[in-house]
Amino acid sequence: DYFGVCSEPVIKDNVVVVYEVLEEMLDNGFPLATESNILKELIKPPTILRTVVNTITGSTNVGDQLPTGQLSVVPWRRTGVKYTNNEAYFDVIEEIDAIIDKSGGCL
Repeated sequence: DYFGVCSEPVIKDNVVVVYEVLEEMLDNGFPLATESNILKELIKPPTILRTVVNTITGSTNVGDQLPTGQLSVVPWRRTGVKYTNNEAYFDVIEEIDAIIDKSGGCL
């Protein structure tokens, strides 16, 4: 998800990001955050612009705040996402044609 094709040259070129992702995925040797959406919020995927800015400023790709999906019951979905309801209403009208005699029976 981060680099497209995972190959040796790509890993060598992005060794810092790979290290950051692995560090966020594991806590004390145990898997902690393995959902790609959460990891993308924690550590922004590398781009040329972000790489240049990080080199100049000395910052990292790690985000400043905890991702919203980490606090969700469903970890791959961000919290607070609202969807509109797609509803359709139909009127069903039924008609029955019958001839009934005076005692209520059908003819």
